[in-house]
Amino acid sequence: MPTHIQRPSASKNSPDARRLCRAALKKFKTERNAARALQLTPGEFHHQLIGARRDTTAMTAALKRADARAKRARLWLANEHGDGTIDRISFEMMLRELKQAMQKMESLAPR
Repeated sequence: MPTHIQRPSASKNSPDARRLCRAALKKFKTERNAARALQLTPGEFHHQLIGARRDTTAMTAALKRADARAKRARLWLANEHGDGTIDRISFEMMLRELKQAMQKMESLAPR
């Protein structure tokens, strides 16, 4: 019978941090790639994953970015950076407005 039983210690970081790390690891397959995606070092990521270290400022920032992405997804909003594409209807509407503005400017310009 062992004389010393090692009990697991309580996790030092937040459950949200561990959940975000597990989700990143599931998506990116390796700890190194998941750490890069969360903008953490691989060592910080590993310690956050196992709960050995308190939430760092980098992890707090990653959690805030994840919350912002989740909020945009819940509200069906577009990506904050966008992909730079405009649909045809919007383009034609903007072009029509631009032509109208140009006609007004030409009519006001002295000849």
